[in-house]
Amino acid sequence: MAWSEYLGNLYGLENILVEQTADFSAIGFVFPSMPLFTQEALPDIIAIMPGAVTLAMLGLFQTVAAMRRMNRKTGQHVESTVGIGTDAVSNCVLPFLSALPTCASFNRMWLMYTMGTRTRFVAVSSAIFLLILVLAFSDLIAIIPIPAMAAVIMIVGANMINWQDIRPHFSNWPEAIIFLTAFISVHIFGLFGAVIVGSLLALIHFKWSNIRPDITFKENVLTIYGSLYYGSLPYIESAITKASESGAKFEIDLRNITYMDAEGERWLREMLQNKENKILLSQ
Repeated sequence: MAWSEYLGNLYGLENILVEQTADFSAIGFVFPSMPLFTQEALPDIIAIMPGAVTLAMLGLFQTVAAMRRMNRKTGQHVESTVGIGTDAVSNCVLPFLSALPTCASFNRMWLMYTMGTRTRFVAVSSAIFLLILVLAFSDLIAIIPIPAMAAVIMIVGANMINWQDIRPHFSNWPEAIIFLTAFISVHIFGLFGAVIVGSLLALIHFKWSNIRPDITFKENVLTIYGSLYYGSLPYIESAITKASESGAKFEIDLRNITYMDAEGERWLREMLQNKENKILLSQ
């Protein structure tokens, strides 16, 4: 606390809010408590909803991205649903202890990987060790300048960035637009606005790709890559109509279909039952 008081007297409280927020010297045991869901608390609950949604989405994105990154590095495969489920349970319990939200950490996972650790016990022991440091040596930790800790986090995080993993996204113009738009939105609309803009653009791109699957027509074989469902059927039927204009019999290759709904199955049955068409179906 002495360090924070010194900075407050020297620079003024309004100029050291970051230092005050990150001051560990006042940390102690917090008794579990129940949140207030009263009418008086409703305005506060509504006020924190945008921030809560932003943190939830960022935590989800970071957990999935961090686990995919470590899967590629280690050669092992851990389902992302495991990390998402762990985050969900943790973030449902931690608010009752007045704790901050949690998610998978790029920096911690990368540091453990570079140190040669591979077991879950190391992750648990590191968390326990950090808890002991915060509770027993909070006065000493409070002396560490915030810029120094931020620099360490940035350096460790930057070491995880591999341009070889980013470059393919710029070869696909929709993904490049989403990436650049989300990056610019952070500076214009803030973090919450950037998350909403990026998520909406990603959702639009996903649906657009689903309703317009890749279709090739070579050597009288029409190959469909993607989903066969009610949304993509108009686009697929249009491609089949164009291929039928020559009047020759051709084949539809369905081996690259990734998803088919009930409407897609009905459409296939009608195609098979129609004796007049000149189409062969291969599965």
